[in-house]
Amino acid sequence: MTTAQRTALIATTLTCVLAPSGAARAADWKLDRAKAVAAKAWNDPCAGDVQVAVAPQAGADWLASTLPSQCRITLARELRWNPLCPVLLHEYGHLAGYTDPGNPLDPHHSSDPDSIMWPFVHADARCARHGIPYLKRAAGSRRKDGTPK
Repeated sequence: MTTAQRTALIATTLTCVLAPSGAARAADWKLDRAKAVAAKAWNDPCAGDVQVAVAPQAGADWLASTLPSQCRITLARELRWNPLCPVLLHEYGHLAGYTDPGNPLDPHHSSDPDSIMWPFVHADARCARHGIPYLKRAAGSRRKDGTPK
């Protein structure tokens, strides 16, 4: 193999390994947008330094877990937009230290099924239309239960 062939092979290999695929770029904008929605909702609890990783868990009955001390969220699998945005909104609530004193059996979750901190995934208006209307709205408004609008 000539030097030129070897160089071309190395360049091609590096391009394939290091360049993100179109699917990865598409997934990145969704993750970045969902993080932006969640950061706005919870006043950016980690000053923009939230790490999100996907670590598939065979048979997991959870979609995500959070380590607030490390500003880290682990997703059990890749998620489409509709579950991704509400899941990150919920997990950012944990990063922000959400507690519900009215729910002594599970104080880190709300007993209100309409709250984003309810322990089961459900739609949230802040995620509508990929979060664009919410991100354009002024910050600071809150719901009756104290969670951000």
